Amino acid sequence: MALEGVPATVASVDVVELEPEVIEANRLLSGLRDADPLADPRVNIAINDARNALKLTRKSYDAIVSQPSHPWTAGASHLFTREFAADVRSHLNDGGVFLQWMNSEFVDEALLRTLAATLLAEFEYVRLYHPWSRVLMFLASDAPLDVELGIARTGRPIIEDVPHFSRMGIYGVEDLLASLAIDEQGMLSFARRAELSTDDNNLMATRSRARADGLTTEDLQTLFEPYDPLLRAGSWVHTQLAGIDYGYLARRLIMTGQTSRGTALAAVIPDFSRQFEVYGLLFEATEQGDQAPEAYANALRANPLNLQARYISVRGHLDALSRGEAPEDIQAIAAQLEGAPAAVIRGLAYEAEADWASLTALDGELAQSAVTDAWYPEVVRLRAAWRVNTTEDRVRLAAEALALIEQILPFATSENLHRMRAMSAVTLGDPDRLVESSAYLASSTNTYLTAEANQGNRLTAEELQETRRNLTLLVDTLGVDLDTADPHRLSTVLETANGLIQYIDDYPLE
Repeated sequence: MALEGVPATVASVDVVELEPEVIEANRLLSGLRDADPLADPRVNIAINDARNALKLTRKSYDAIVSQPSHPWTAGASHLFTREFAADVRSHLNDGGVFLQWMNSEFVDEALLRTLAATLLAEFEYVRLYHPWSRVLMFLASDAPLDVELGIARTGRPIIEDVPHFSRMGIYGVEDLLASLAIDEQGMLSFARRAELSTDDNNLMATRSRARADGLTTEDLQTLFEPYDPLLRAGSWVHTQLAGIDYGYLARRLIMTGQTSRGTALAAVIPDFSRQFEVYGLLFEATEQGDQAPEAYANALRANPLNLQARYISVRGHLDALSRGEAPEDIQAIAAQLEGAPAAVIRGLAYEAEADWASLTALDGELAQSAVTDAWYPEVVRLRAAWRVNTTEDRVRLAAEALALIEQILPFATSENLHRMRAMSAVTLGDPDRLVESSAYLASSTNTYLTAEANQGNRLTAEELQETRRNLTLLVDTLGVDLDTADPHRLSTVLETANGLIQYIDDYPLE
């Protein structure tokens, strides 16, 4: 349910649901979620049609969200017409916003332009976000939609509930820019001359792609490019948003499969050093890694103080640097690192020696990092490592480690982080998080063993022993009488892990 994304700053929520069984199905999931939205005292549920509900109330709202499934059906298609948009507008407070969801697989280009034009017929400001895959979100209002500019100025609403927005994968302006497909200026062009959908001519009912054979992710990227403010040289993105971390933005685009968009972005970045930094990231992501070092070198020639480019250029040698064994040219580059990225290299040496006291003393310096920094995943891992390995005040420090790890999991998940998350969960008596991370570890191990077998690679006795040791620890930890909300998942994880142990035991050694 969309309710799981509602931050604590929202005072009340009215939910209108047409089908009672949907509510009942969600009740059956109670206890299987970190938070049960139906148990939220802010939530009031009405079983009704959305348009009827608006007609029957005089209430007005700061935000109205429309997210009907199967938008071509009679019960949903009328939520995409001009008349419904007008009803919504009449129930919004000053400055209120309307969010209209759509999955691109249900529309073709003409129908998507129709949806844009229909909203523009009622709202002065409309923009479109593309947060992932085929998910689209129109945002409409009669007040300027300065979402990113507002966050850049005040930090709100992110700073008001950082853990919540972190779980959503939203850490700052760059995360929203990565999802913004068309701004208000682009929307005027995108929707020009498109036919409107009305109650008398409901185009969603008659033209939507009920077989889910509409626009693909690749179609969307091509379609949006001419209207994308991120790719428009001199747009408000590049002139009014000071301090954009283009490297983080590029990493976010690459992570979400928008590499072609990242390439187009690189061409319009006004800072030469950050431009070369982004080109280096793109080379690494597109099997042109041999060209990345020169790109990073150019970034440093343009601006020797670009710590992001400097760190990224030595990132593949961190362990060797921590041992003092890196090539001389790499050591020369790393020697000019300072602050948190330099502390990362020292911290890796302490971690390798299990010198938790020294790593603890380094924590304050490591903490002087932003989520957008290229070294932030290593910072989190090191700051969590000493906390889960301490012998004093274990509960408090395990809670701190868990908070650090969960902040970064949406965009930097790894076996190491999930292993420490599981350790924290054991200390805190949190069986559900333990099972969740154990499921990730078992699945990751299964993927690794399967890939090695498919590629014809032979595992060494040492590799098999290490893998078996980790799986046995996982089984022993889960084998106690856990009071988990999802015993079936626990059973599945144990079955998978035991099956992998058996596979290792039966593995033919040469």
